[in-house]
Amino acid sequence: MTILNTIAALKRLEIAALYERYDLADLKRRATKAPVLLSDAMHQRRPFFIAEFKRKSPSEGWINEHADVAQQALAYRDAGAGAVSVLTDTPHFGGSYDDLAHASHALAGSGVLVLQKDFVLDPIQIFLARLHG
Repeated sequence: MTILNTIAALKRLEIAALYERYDLADLKRRATKAPVLLSDAMHQRRPFFIAEFKRKSPSEGWINEHADVAQQALAYRDAGAGAVSVLTDTPHFGGSYDDLAHASHALAGSGVLVLQKDFVLDPIQIFLARLHG
């Protein structure tokens, strides 16, 4: 079994747990739409850079375990990033929806987009990401 197969299998278990915790119809009602489409933002700003916030990797282990995601997102903004991609996978990348929310809050009103980076296998993940900014 490859690492991707392992991650996908664990992600399916995580998704099942999300359905036990959240109601998809309720998430759809509460989640906000993205204020700007990534494709539109990329056409408006040249060059367009996407910076990534990652706490760990499956192959390297912890990279930024205790990093302040909000502070890092602001540093990326100040360096010219047009978007910040925040990993939300916990077991393999150490991320969370809380990280996504903190980055989104820090970058609110800045024009810098916040993107969820995860192994997205189900709509519930998308609506949770929207709920967290």
